[in-house]
Amino acid sequence: MFAISTDDGEGEVYLGSATATSGNFTLEVAALPYAYLTTTATDPTDGTSEFSAVFTAPMVYPIYLPIVLR
Repeated sequence: MFAISTDDGEGEVYLGSATATSGNFTLEVAALPYAYLTTTATDPTDGTSEFSAVFTAPMVYPIYLPIVLR
């Protein structure tokens, strides 16, 4: 997962990774540098996906986001 400073770009600040099960994943971070988030998916056969749609995170903690990659 990446944080980004605008709602129209690629990831700028790497926040960490998680393993998805049934399309869902959890990633805990102490704080966010920006309010916008995006992510990629990596598959051993197909490689890494394009960046997902941008999500606006509420700047209150904890943050729970429904990120869906298709």
